[in-house]
Amino acid sequence: MNVPVTLLLLQHLIPEWRITRDLHGTWRATGSAPISAPNVNALLTAIHATDPNAITDATRLLTERGSAVASEGKPVTRDSSVEWPTMTRPRISAIAALDENNIIGAEGRLPWRIPEDTRRFRRLTMGHPVIMGRKTYESIGQKLDGRTTIIVTRNDDYTAPECVIVHSLTEALEYASAHDDHEVFIAGGEAIYQEGLDHCDRLYLTLVKGEFTGTVRFPDYSRFNKTVERTSRRDDNHEYEFVVLER
Repeated sequence: MNVPVTLLLLQHLIPEWRITRDLHGTWRATGSAPISAPNVNALLTAIHATDPNAITDATRLLTERGSAVASEGKPVTRDSSVEWPTMTRPRISAIAALDENNIIGAEGRLPWRIPEDTRRFRRLTMGHPVIMGRKTYESIGQKLDGRTTIIVTRNDDYTAPECVIVHSLTEALEYASAHDDHEVFIAGGEAIYQEGLDHCDRLYLTLVKGEFTGTVRFPDYSRFNKTVERTSRRDDNHEYEFVVLER
């Protein structure tokens, strides 16, 4: 994981402080040991020497109960924290294939067979954590090779060979983010997508032309209105588009 240089320098100056990162990607250093004014100045000097663009205003760096103190050179003491609220967490992406009515599944299977879509899924997700619900995992039948497969289930006794079992999407995202600082994928089913889209930065969609019979739908994704990529495809049986969207 790429810990911001700010916090590494802080921890070097004050080893008693602890570095953590929350689900939203905010790095935080917390501790009760005081930061003296000389240490503040040393920290800011070191940051500037390492990366002059890392901080433009000292008041973004050190806070005490929400009040900026670094620019005044005051000590930061008990219950204080340092935050670096940049996008250091991995990108969270959902990946799915859906028809014109947002149908994504029927009785535990895809309503179509598109080999190129299968290859695209494998290429994009390879090497990254993939989060899915129990039913989606069981429709696949095995761990995804070369990828950390994280299964979300309410069943405390559920097991799956070589997979990570968690009991909420939040837990899944926390685990995935701690093990990959580049990209995490959400791969269904409907309930996982429904909850997961609030966390997503990007969608990788295969939009299949036509209307198919099915009971499982992808949620409304109209908030993802920035098109990063769109390419049209066709095979012997289907017309479809590969689309990449962001908020």
